[in-house]
Amino acid sequence: MKTLLSFFIMLIGAAALHAQEPSSAGDIPPQPAVGELPPPPVDDNASCEQRKGVEFIADVEFDTAIINDEFGPSHDQLQPSGTTAGARISPRVGLGFGRGNRVMLGADIAKDFGSSVPVYAEFSLWYQNTIPLKKGGEFTFGAGIIPYSKSIGDYTTLIFSEQSCFTDFNFDGFMFQLSKDDNVFEFLFDWNGMMSKTRHEEFYFVSYGLLYLAPVVALGYQGSFHHYASSEEVRGVVDDHVLNPFVLLDFSSLTGMQALSLNIGGIAGYQRDRVAGQRKYPLGADVRLEARHWNVGIVNEAYYGQSQAPFYKSLDPAGEPYEDRLYFRDAVWQITPDAHHGFYDRLEVFWAPHISDWIDISVKVVAHFAGGFTGTQQIGEVKVNLEDIFARKWRKR
Repeated sequence: MKTLLSFFIMLIGAAALHAQEPSSAGDIPPQPAVGELPPPPVDDNASCEQRKGVEFIADVEFDTAIINDEFGPSHDQLQPSGTTAGARISPRVGLGFGRGNRVMLGADIAKDFGSSVPVYAEFSLWYQNTIPLKKGGEFTFGAGIIPYSKSIGDYTTLIFSEQSCFTDFNFDGFMFQLSKDDNVFEFLFDWNGMMSKTRHEEFYFVSYGLLYLAPVVALGYQGSFHHYASSEEVRGVVDDHVLNPFVLLDFSSLTGMQALSLNIGGIAGYQRDRVAGQRKYPLGADVRLEARHWNVGIVNEAYYGQSQAPFYKSLDPAGEPYEDRLYFRDAVWQITPDAHHGFYDRLEVFWAPHISDWIDISVKVVAHFAGGFTGTQQIGEVKVNLEDIFARKWRKR
């Protein structure tokens, strides 16, 4: 582990020296000799091929969070109480070449707060190509072990729980992204399980899209597909599919607020336990209101319908409940302890100042109501991304 840390510290230090820029007006760059023409200005938007051919690039991400779940009021029937807390640093280095190409190698070095388990590391390794489109916007393709931080989708807890967002660093597979102004499309494929004696074969993909029809009106969707298959010792296949199409009414530009929007949509699921021979098609309606100004805001999501995690407490052939092995969404999406239909409301109050282009802080309190007051979450998180400092020509995240 010390060798791994030393390796990345040396590379990041080299990148910092390579990318160093004048820090003040008093730092004057070298002047041309008398009679010599000054060098042409550097086009920051030029490709690596136009500028240097091959360029050394670097990126560092830091993330630390405390997620405290208090579901005692509902006797932990829908979601267990507990605390997830830790810190992660992700140094990455690579080469940029051609028109928008890069090959990157990195590591996620993390530790849970208060844990006796030593620091653990996970590698990332991927190719990425970003090309501008003729009518504006850009298309991005990625392949390999890719950080989830490269995602551009605005997913809710129907797709990823707060814990999975913090603890699942990378996905193994492919990434397709298309963006122009506020219009986005994304498809991520994650082969997250190769069959072995104890490990289940599984793959997971998520997708998000948003298309503005007018300054105030947009159509969008979010969805996921999880195929949770068998291991060599435990047979069986369970599928979890969910799709959430919606209409977005975005009043931010009319009010001058940071955000003021109303999201109205439906949720349709397809659940299949092939061993038990069960199929379920849960349906429901979902409304989400967001208001934000001066970095303070609220998000209220109300859902009425059937359970979107009906097999959460079901047992696999080995007698173990599926729980978060099958569902990456919040467990509260069971809606009721017996996974039937009902009303669920999620109220979030947050403060999220944007300190700089590379530092973000988020503090929020979330109250859950499913057949009454279910419990709360208190979440604090600090994110640092130094990609823009090391290589300003790469698109900011």
